[in-house]
Parts: sequence; structure tokens; C-alpha cells
Amino acid sequence: MEFYKILSNYYDDIFGTNMKAIEFIESRLPKNVQKVKVLDIACGSGSEALELAKQGYDVIGTDLSEDMISLIEEKITQNPSLALTSRQVNMLDIEQLATTFDCIYCIGNSFVHLHNLDEMLKMLQLCYGRLNDNGILIIQIVNFDSVLKKTPMSLPSIGNSEKGMTFKRNYELLSPTQLLFSMNLKIMNNNEGDTSYYSSSIQLRPLLKKDFEVLIQKSAFSKYELFGSYVNEPYTEDSPALIAVLQKL
Repeated sequence: MEFYKILSNYYDDIFGTNMKAIEFIESRLPKNVQKVKVLDIACGSGSEALELAKQGYDVIGTDLSEDMISLIEEKITQNPSLALTSRQVNMLDIEQLATTFDCIYCIGNSFVHLHNLDEMLKMLQLCYGRLNDNGILIIQIVNFDSVLKKTPMSLPSIGNSEKGMTFKRNYELLSPTQLLFSMNLKIMNNNEGDTSYYSSSIQLRPLLKKDFEVLIQKSAFSKYELFGSYVNEPYTEDSPALIAVLQKL
């Protein structure tokens, strides 16, 4: 987990809170449930989980990384009145959670950290079992149909000028089912006049849209929609993301 140990030190400064994701998720939460229960799988630092808890939802944030869980625990300590809790849990072990949910979401390209299609299908089935009737599962990944066509394969850099940070993300195709995701973080310290560089990489399982749909069709979910962004744009091969919204009927 060295990749996330490095990233956790700068996570909030790089990514902040994805308010478009919050709006997308909240628009799909049930309106006729007294206390909506939400599960954030692979929650990272918990910024989105915190924001939803501030909106009055009962939220559990889970992540495999101890360093990320430490970050969300800090947010919980600073906001003791919110219905926000955390658990260090692998996404394939969510049956350990002794509750069911009205919404489960897994965003930030976390789903493709699973090693193969069998594990991905297992996660879909586990989520189905943890959802209440009419519950919603939201999964967002990078649009690999688009990424794999690019030369070089990369995503737009993320910058934080106030903190002097530049975060670059690149992919290298190792095989049709293995992608090496590399991060390069540059931090300029204006006070001391030096620059720090950090780099790390992790293997991902690239998931094309056609393969994602096959997984969904094999799962217990019978109703789903696909989007290309958090502003409800229809999915195309050139969309920045692939977002699946699945409903348990």
C-alpha cells in the first residue's frame, strides 16, 4: 500500500471535495426514507462522505488503507455531531458491515483496483446483497475506452497553485488485462526554495464499457443507466468517465 501511504499525505490538497459527485449521488438518494443510509466504498480521505453526512445522511466510509482511514477519522473527530463512521474494510469484505444501505457508491476509479472480472462481479453481488429494496449502487471509473486510444495514455494533470503542487497521472498497458498507473507529484516549497518529487505506481484492471455491461448483466441487478460525467451527460467513447447507476428492484 506504499502508493496510498504517499498519496494520503497530500490527498485533500490534490483532490479536494468533488461537489459534482456529491450532487450526482444526492440526486439519486430516496426522498421517502426517514434516515437514508449511505456506504462510501474506498472512501479515500472521506471528503465526499463528510459532505453527505453534513446534508443529514447516515454515512459509513470504508477503505483498505490505514492511512486513508486515519484521514477520515480526523474529520469524524472534528465533526462529532454528524452521523459519519468509518471502517477499514476491503471492498470484497463489505458483508462484515452489520447493516444495509439505501445507496452504495464507489467512485474515484477504485473499482478497477480489483484484480479481475471475477472479483468485480463478486463486488457487484455483495453490493446487491447490502442494498435495501430500490437501493442504488453508483460506480465511477475512468473511461478506459478513451484512455486506451490515446498516445501517450494519460489523464489531465491536477494542480494546486496555492500549495505549489502538480499531480500527473499516466498509464502503461502491460497486457490486455493489466495497466500500470503511475503518479508523479511535484511540490514546490516557496518558503525554502526547494522542490520535492514523489512517484509511485500500482497495477489496475482496465475495464471497457462492453465488459462492464457484461458484468452487470451477469449480476443480480436488472436495471442500470450509464453516464459519461457527473453532470448527467450520456456516455460516449470520448467521455471523461464511465458512471454506472444500478438499482435493486
